[in-house]
Amino acid sequence: MYDIKIKTNVKVVASNNPPQGAFRGFGRPEALFVIERIIDEVSRRIKIDPISIRERNLGKITNDIGDVKKVLERLREKYNEYKNKYKVGIGVSLYVHYASPTSKVLISEEKSFVGGYECVSLRLTSNGIVEVKTTIVDMGQGISDVLREIVKRELDYERIVVYSGSQDVNGFGSWASRSVITAGNATLLAARELKEKIDKLGGIKRVLEKLNNSP
Repeated sequence: MYDIKIKTNVKVVASNNPPQGAFRGFGRPEALFVIERIIDEVSRRIKIDPISIRERNLGKITNDIGDVKKVLERLREKYNEYKNKYKVGIGVSLYVHYASPTSKVLISEEKSFVGGYECVSLRLTSNGIVEVKTTIVDMGQGISDVLREIVKRELDYERIVVYSGSQDVNGFGSWASRSVITAGNATLLAARELKEKIDKLGGIKRVLEKLNNSP
């Protein structure tokens, strides 16, 4: 995130007794922890609030990731709110994560066997359940809850079951940090299409009546 040029000397100590903690293969969280911790320490020493010092040192990447100014305004608002409420234990960090590259990037440029999209199907059953099927697998991040919430908001309906890891659709499954972006957007489009069909038939109650009365 930052356009910072520094030079420093470090001492690295190797040990066969590492401290216990979370592990992530990419190494980004560990690196970001060090960077953000250093910025907090600089903020403390030169007496500039932790959000302002981050804002001053943002790099050119901010041109490509959306309305950073609005994000910082919202961050500052919540930071001050929690700081006044809890006094201690409140911190901030900024992070941009490379996630969900397009099919062009994955297949054409990176020669990957994983496409940059996901497939999701929605079906309203005769017993009033909306079935959501996707090849994405819930690995602990709560993706099933996210997809269920998307459908719930679009249909204004709560009887929803999500089948992750389904073989009834042709998707690519979970891979890196792409599940919500790819499966989430596919779910949103599918839910809107289903809602359009339901509305044309008179609404979900009318559709269920027809399904239950059909031979």
